[in-house]
Amino acid sequence: MEIAAALLRNFEELYKMRNKIFTIRTLLFAVAMAFCVFLLNGCYILKQGTCFLKYSIKAVPVKKIQNNPETPEDLRRFLSLVNEIRDFAADSAGLNKNSNFTRYIDINKNHIVDVVYGAGRTDFSPYTWHFPFIGSFPNKRFFDLTDAQKEAGRLGGKGYDTYLARADAFSTLGFFSDPIYSFMKNFSIFRIARLIIHEQTHATLFIKNQLQFNEELAMFAGNEGGLRFVKAKYGDTSKVYRQAIIELHDEDAYYKLIRILYTQLKKVYDDSAITTDEKLRNKQRIIARFQDSVAQNYNSIFQSPDYAGLSKINMNNAFITADMTYTLNLDMFYALYDKNQRDLRQTIACLKKTKFKSKDPHSTLKRLLES
Repeated sequence: MEIAAALLRNFEELYKMRNKIFTIRTLLFAVAMAFCVFLLNGCYILKQGTCFLKYSIKAVPVKKIQNNPETPEDLRRFLSLVNEIRDFAADSAGLNKNSNFTRYIDINKNHIVDVVYGAGRTDFSPYTWHFPFIGSFPNKRFFDLTDAQKEAGRLGGKGYDTYLARADAFSTLGFFSDPIYSFMKNFSIFRIARLIIHEQTHATLFIKNQLQFNEELAMFAGNEGGLRFVKAKYGDTSKVYRQAIIELHDEDAYYKLIRILYTQLKKVYDDSAITTDEKLRNKQRIIARFQDSVAQNYNSIFQSPDYAGLSKINMNNAFITADMTYTLNLDMFYALYDKNQRDLRQTIACLKKTKFKSKDPHSTLKRLLES
């Protein structure tokens, strides 16, 4: 839906400029843009848009549910918690407050979309999907698992490594009101807090064609904001807070391992003295050795069973590239956080007022750290 949102944003900008340039010629150009997008990607956009609308029709305002005397108490408590998190995101983190997470959708799934990633078999160059006038995306999202599997199969047939992931939510970049889905009731308090703050970060600051920067920022804000919310509401000696610390510890340990694996494989891929077949054999040996090591040392690395399947998963370059999208430069955001005395609101304010260069926002962030 980032694609649909971006398309609509283009029309929104044209509409805002209507008093200056909205001539018949401009209108015809806008219509031509839309026609080209739908002509080239029509089946995908039409089907995903239809699914999105199907779910949206089922959305019920949170206030209506809370005012209904027949609403189960556990649902009432959950929706109240979501409202608290929304307020915290705006007041304590300085994120935009909009109508996101003010509607509830009952859905018979445990996630909302399936996401396809692709990468070269002997490099970490992500496969990108291009949409005219909108931008490029290193993943493609589907409401229907079968469609996602077909797309992954298509990429695999073209010689790419593929990875199929699940997403709990997606941002429409503030253009539509992002809903709460019923399966979120089963999330831990920390998980729902970080998810909402993550998505609200996207609605606050989003740079076109820079998914890695956007996701790193949202992950940083979600992690720190979620932890701060739990601490503020339950205290740092509570079971909820201790569990959040364990979740973050294990996630950090996991991403450190993946970065080590990434570095080892990249060294092989960058070696021009060996053949493609040798690179592929070395790749399999390195991944097998990595997974064996994780299995043998699991209890000394992780504090929960959440990553027990890591030693058995079908790991490839697409899987690793997807993780690097969220964490490769994450330390830069934490460095800025430290520079702002670990004040999350001040850090977000600093980022919001910075004019990032859309072609290389990480360079802008680096200069911000050096200033």
